[in-house]
Amino acid sequence: MEEEFNFINHLFNREYLARPLIPDFWKNQKELDVENRTILVNWLNEIIKEFSLNSETFFYAVNLMDRYLALTPNFTKSNYQLLGAVCIWSASKYVEIAYMSVNIFIRICAGQYSKEDFFQMEKSLLNTVKFLIQVPTELKFIILFQNQLSDSFFSNELYVIHCYLYCELAILDYRFIKDFSPSVVAVAAVINVANHYGEKVPSKMMELIYKYHTFLEISKCKNLLCDHLKKYENRL
Repeated sequence: MEEEFNFINHLFNREYLARPLIPDFWKNQKELDVENRTILVNWLNEIIKEFSLNSETFFYAVNLMDRYLALTPNFTKSNYQLLGAVCIWSASKYVEIAYMSVNIFIRICAGQYSKEDFFQMEKSLLNTVKFLIQVPTELKFIILFQNQLSDSFFSNELYVIHCYLYCELAILDYRFIKDFSPSVVAVAAVINVANHYGEKVPSKMMELIYKYHTFLEISKCKNLLCDHLKKYENRL
């Protein structure tokens, strides 16, 4: 039990590492904006699905991209797709059993970038984020709740899958990255899924999150995610 608590405490205490050091870093980007981010994140998600990669690779890749851009002002738009591809490539090395070769990514980018371009961008990326790839993400917290909390909600595979999907939708919108910690987004996803299915919100999860975050944070995130989901559903 003590080991479980130490692991949970460790994850919560490290989640600040997943946040961009400069929350409003888009103000320092002249050629890029949050709309460009949404387009690229959608593209990254398409690669994940097309090549059947792990969801963790996707969350790590998006996180790498945000943290890198926060520390790299005036990044050129012409290299933005290259950055996204390198983020997936780098993340996959930590997650996938057999990660994709650089040649596959060169083809995905229609030959716009050379092998040397990929190597140089990866070097810049890893040096900038200080080789820190495995940080607590929204997905990590859903997995934590599922594995560590004995609640019937997390025994329902459909509910858990929907929590994953809600977290994926959340990180498409940079407001969730800028304003909320990964654990808060994960809890907001669980609350919205529980409400959608008319289930009780897992009490042990709420007891846990209130040790690290406030009711106001969670309420704001839950409401924003609810609005975000409605807008998304209206576009379908």
